[in-house]
Amino acid sequence: MKQLRVVLCAVFFMATARAAAQDVPLPDSVVRAYSDYETALASEDFAAASQAAEWAFSAARAAGLADDLQLTLGLNALAMAPSRGTGSGLVALTRATAQLAGTAGSPDTVFDAWMRGMMAAYGSGDRVALETLRTDLLAWLVAAEYSDLSRLNEFPLTPPQEAMSETWLARSRAILAEAEAGGDPVAIANAVMDLRDDAVARQDWDEALALLERGLRAASGPSDEDGYARAALMPRFADLLRDGYSDPSSGEARLSPDTAGLWCAYLARHPIPVDFRIETRVPMIAISRGQTTIVMTPFTVPAVGGAPQLGETQVSTWRSDSLREASREHLEQTRFRPACAGTTGRIAGVEYEGFHQVPTRHARGGGAIVGYRTLIGFTAAD
Repeated sequence: MKQLRVVLCAVFFMATARAAAQDVPLPDSVVRAYSDYETALASEDFAAASQAAEWAFSAARAAGLADDLQLTLGLNALAMAPSRGTGSGLVALTRATAQLAGTAGSPDTVFDAWMRGMMAAYGSGDRVALETLRTDLLAWLVAAEYSDLSRLNEFPLTPPQEAMSETWLARSRAILAEAEAGGDPVAIANAVMDLRDDAVARQDWDEALALLERGLRAASGPSDEDGYARAALMPRFADLLRDGYSDPSSGEARLSPDTAGLWCAYLARHPIPVDFRIETRVPMIAISRGQTTIVMTPFTVPAVGGAPQLGETQVSTWRSDSLREASREHLEQTRFRPACAGTTGRIAGVEYEGFHQVPTRHARGGGAIVGYRTLIGFTAAD
């Protein structure tokens, strides 16, 4: 065992920073990995530093070191993760760190872990990880009844929608070609989503569909063991069928046989709205300035599609009646796609809606309610 001074420069949201340091006896595997991290950092090789920071965290976990030290190294790896690129690993790293934060830290530390993972995903353009971690974060916020959500007001929970430059598209094409050869499903899905969105912007629906099927074939092997890539790609078929082909049915007739099978399996477990563009309107008084509120409603949908049947709604703040009513009305007005022929029973899901108030220059003491919506499917009901 050797002594290593572990220095964690934990970057807080929007450039707030703090530093923590402690002397800890560490095994050689951790010392070597952390030494590689410091060497790479000193030479400004940030991609190598990110990889070495994650190796140090993995070595600490393998050695069974104290949870608080593992947490320190995990947070350090997340701080470096924006340099990791858009391949696999970020979701698992964030989840492991958040779990450690729950045992060795505090609710604030758990929140930090989720946010750092999302910041890393956003910073590297990893849309697969961003969407997966956003869902994880929303679920944790409700389950933990966490109320200090001011940092969510500053952080975009969805990727930017501006048009991509030709340079970015060329990068995505290169990543896709390289990833297909190497079999990284997350890198494949990220590149496919970029290229698919460009095709949709040009209204080249057939190219967009071909890209999605290409990505799904490449990402459906055993290397996508956690299903992140497929989970990110499948909803894009629904968007494309709706916006590109105006298809009111499940749409499997437009897909290749292999893709149709995966699509039908997805529809049997995930309620898919016919239209995502219904707005939720809530009164300004429902949310205090600077506060974020999460509303969660479980529901089921008939396999033939149509209107949902709602369960009990939970709201994360005390000022809840108007938010609960508005969110439930939103969900009641939503109509869902039918599942493929042969699917029976009801399909279960959960809707998360998040709201926060942002000030506007033209409203005296007022602002605007900014919302986002996430629909999660799980095991089909009998």
